[in-house]
Amino acid sequence: MNRREIIPLLIGLIGLSPNVVKAKEPVSKKPEAAPRWTFLGDDDALRHTIKEVEQVVLVCVYQTSLTQVNPPFAEVVLRATVVQTIKGGHAIGDKIAIRFMTDSLPSDGKERDKFIQDIANKNLGSLKMAFLSGDKMGDYLTEWLYVPDFDPDMLAFAVKNRR
Repeated sequence: MNRREIIPLLIGLIGLSPNVVKAKEPVSKKPEAAPRWTFLGDDDALRHTIKEVEQVVLVCVYQTSLTQVNPPFAEVVLRATVVQTIKGGHAIGDKIAIRFMTDSLPSDGKERDKFIQDIANKNLGSLKMAFLSGDKMGDYLTEWLYVPDFDPDMLAFAVKNRR
């Protein structure tokens, strides 16, 4: 038997008429890609953020601490030095504090202490972009997503779109 004879025979054996047989749609559809700037969204969303905030700075974190500790909630305080101003009135060397809330604090005291120490060690000396509302000041309240880790592409994008 050749192929032309086998296919109708197989179709008949499984009980389908030749008119019902259709090719399947591709099973693996490509999932939607994550936004380019993760939680900050795509290019348009980041442009909008840059336009809306008064301060866009690159900072180097020198201290991380927690206040208002009530597990799993706490206020994270990043103390940082401005190393580049993209938008706003800050100068290189300005010391600022950036505050945001977290809901990830472990309830157990020993786990919490280790968690705090690990975060402080991870942040020490790290570069972060900061998209901050308000005029030039020393203390900012924001959301964690507006203090992403340094990304050279994000810095270049922010410089290009600062106006």
